[in-house]
Amino acid sequence: MKVCDGFLFTGGRPNIHPEEYEHEVTEAHGVFDRDRDRVALPLIRACVEVGQPILGICRGFQEFNVAMGGTLHPEIRDLPGRINHRMPPDGTMDEKFALRHSVKFSEGSLYSKIFNADEVMVNSLHGQGIDVPGPRINIDGYAPDGTAEALTIEHVKGFALAVQWHPEYNAAQDTVSVSLFEAFGRALRGWKGAE
Repeated sequence: MKVCDGFLFTGGRPNIHPEEYEHEVTEAHGVFDRDRDRVALPLIRACVEVGQPILGICRGFQEFNVAMGGTLHPEIRDLPGRINHRMPPDGTMDEKFALRHSVKFSEGSLYSKIFNADEVMVNSLHGQGIDVPGPRINIDGYAPDGTAEALTIEHVKGFALAVQWHPEYNAAQDTVSVSLFEAFGRALRGWKGAE
């Protein structure tokens, strides 16, 4: 940890193994990466403990919740009233990563300050989602169907934000992505300067 200024927990096709949140494995859980589970979940907890900057994207968003004691639903599109948040199976990369729904943020949230807006448009490429938030997880942003899309971790000394969408796609042109990564960059420079 000491050689890094912070950590970005990316998306990925394999899902977190449900044993990590005391659920039974089902076919809907898909494939797993137990090695990533063994690295990412303790690393998130360690960063939270010392205040080292962390940013989660998609699977990383889900890892934040599980690391803090929350659970996941394996297929949120099966829940009543939810839309299909999965990546479209056909089309170009631009079509697959196109902005698909809004995310509305809690009034006065850190996200509202970062984006200078209470609502933004995002892409959507995930099947799983938060079922029960962990005790220190604060859901700061929701899709119109009630799916959790942005979170912070409570009582943490540093930057600890995660989003369910993929801001890395078209990051240099998308103003939402630029704002998020600039905020993370400022936190990283602050951590480095504090050493």
